[in-house]
Amino acid sequence: MILWEVADFLKGQGVINAINLDGGGSSTYVANGSLASYPLDHCVSDPMWRCPRWCQPEDCSGHGTCIDGHCQCQEGWSRTGCDTLVCQPPACSAHGVCTQDGCACDTGWRGDNCSQVCDLGFYGDCCNQTCTCTNRGSCVTVHGGCSCPIGFHGNSCEQECPLGLYGLDCGQECQCQDMCPCVPITGSCNALFHGEKNHRIHSGMEPPPPFMMSAPQSLMSTNSFIVVVL
Repeated sequence: MILWEVADFLKGQGVINAINLDGGGSSTYVANGSLASYPLDHCVSDPMWRCPRWCQPEDCSGHGTCIDGHCQCQEGWSRTGCDTLVCQPPACSAHGVCTQDGCACDTGWRGDNCSQVCDLGFYGDCCNQTCTCTNRGSCVTVHGGCSCPIGFHGNSCEQECPLGLYGLDCGQECQCQDMCPCVPITGSCNALFHGEKNHRIHSGMEPPPPFMMSAPQSLMSTNSFIVVVL
């Protein structure tokens, strides 16, 4: 076949845009907007013919650029079609998820693989929030709430148990005679108070617990007293 006959044959096969034969077995043409200018791969549908080396998929899954028939993937993506994250489970342990930028840790966790809890005194996303717990209260790393030590209560563990109560979350009643106050931590009746609290107790400024206010007369000794704050 002469060159013109080859050209007519190629046009008959649908290869009609920018045909160029250089005599070396290669061809240059544009089909469906894709330029091919090198020896081509055998077509899957018919090995007798050669097809252009288009990327699969042509848009490289939206995570890369098609260059010379090969996907050049963006950072964080891999595989032939740029359809797979470089980060794969269990890379982020049980406390994070893989993203294009690496591990995204759950609230309250940190580290390259999300395996470390927030440092003491910090909480939240990326552990960038500061806890407000006092009196040695511990901070919940997820939401920053305080877990108070025995003998204290309040949002920031700032309050000692009120008179007549002691223990964890101030949930137990003192068992002292004559309704005397007890040690907020142990419940011991050998309670000694100092400073401001001692002054408040003796001046009647420290309110009694609710159960003392509602105690029936028969349960109270002759030495018992109730402080009423008006």
